[in-house]
Amino acid sequence: MSSIAPDPEDDGMAEVLAFLNGDPAVVVADLRTAFAGKTYEVDEDFARLAVGVLGIYLLLLDGLWHSAMECKAAIGQERWQARIGDLRTERWGPLEIERERDPNAPKGSGAWRTRLILGSVTPEIHARILSGKPVPVRKKTDAEKALAKQRKALKRKVTACSDMAILEACAALFEASAKAESPDVDADVDALTDFLDD
Repeated sequence: MSSIAPDPEDDGMAEVLAFLNGDPAVVVADLRTAFAGKTYEVDEDFARLAVGVLGIYLLLLDGLWHSAMECKAAIGQERWQARIGDLRTERWGPLEIERERDPNAPKGSGAWRTRLILGSVTPEIHARILSGKPVPVRKKTDAEKALAKQRKALKRKVTACSDMAILEACAALFEASAKAESPDVDADVDALTDFLDD
């Protein structure tokens, strides 16, 4: 990768550009949460992934439809869809990006095309992407992780149930909550889970 020259007028860019140019002494703490994934490491992956985010963003910034081949060529990475996913997150966006089957591709090819909804681009998002400084993501607490796990389990059970069973469970839950002086959400979730297990 060629070296990028810092703009003296751009406050804060020198730090990011030093990192992108390979200065190992520059590691910004917020970059630890710049991308998701168990194997993500700032010093190994940030520059490559951030350049991919920037490249796909600059391609889509015209608001036109772009084929998968164009997206891949714009960033030179196989995983261009993941960079689009990054642009949809709170870290880098959130941007609204549409996709549809590519009408110009051969029938049955499974090819898709992508475009950015320009109305979703704000000055803050634009500056964040161009500067390579994503919004730091707060780590979930143990209680939040447990609640998310409970919700996933409940969703699996609800998906496996018939509509009538779900209606009966909700009616029973509503009736029990109406009788309670102070509703207990955890108890309600447990009761619904128990009902669906039967």
